[in-house]
Formats: sequence, structure tokens, C-alpha cells
Amino acid sequence: MAKHVEDRIKTLHSKLNISSGQEAKWENVAQVMRDNEAAIGQLIQMRHQDPAAMTAIDDLISYQKIAQAHVDGLQRLIPVFQTLYDDMSDEQKLEADKVFNRFEGHRGQKMTK
Repeated sequence: MAKHVEDRIKTLHSKLNISSGQEAKWENVAQVMRDNEAAIGQLIQMRHQDPAAMTAIDDLISYQKIAQAHVDGLQRLIPVFQTLYDDMSDEQKLEADKVFNRFEGHRGQKMTK
């Protein structure tokens, strides 16, 4: 999993054209991404240790912990990414909007009335 997050960090860095002046802010984003991946990865690993011994309640609690770690991770990521985003050029912001829409499966489509 660590390789997955490092690949995503590298891809985002490239696609967002992070400038040398933005590197410190970017490194904060990258570190939060690494920390979030480690936290969720640990919970997933624990979930898969002995699934046959898990009751339905254990399974639900395990899933809830993973979902909560995801929410907690987003709460840590949003402020550091906001700091970087605020420092981006308009072109970088447009690219960030496109990249995040693709990563999250939105495909950049807007709903029409």
C-alpha cells in the first residue's frame, strides 16, 4: 500500500505542477497522505488477520473504524491542501479541480437542471 500512496503523491505533484516555492506546502500534503494511508492500512491489516473469527458485529465495527479513519484523514488533509490550493495559480487550480474529479470518479461531469 505504501507504494500506492507514493505513486499517487508523485502523480499529483507532477499533474499539479508544484513549483519550488510550493514545495514546503506540498510536503505537508504528502505527509498527511502518507499518515492517512498508514492509519487505514493498519486497520485493514487488522481486519484481515482472522476474518473467520469475526462476528457480524466485529465486522461492522472493523468497517466503521476504517470509515472513521478515512473521515479523520480527510479532516487532516483538507486544511493542508487548502493552504497549498490557495497558493496555486489559476491554471494549477483548474488542473487540481480536474485531477481530483478524475481521482474520485466524478469524471468532471456537472449535473444539469
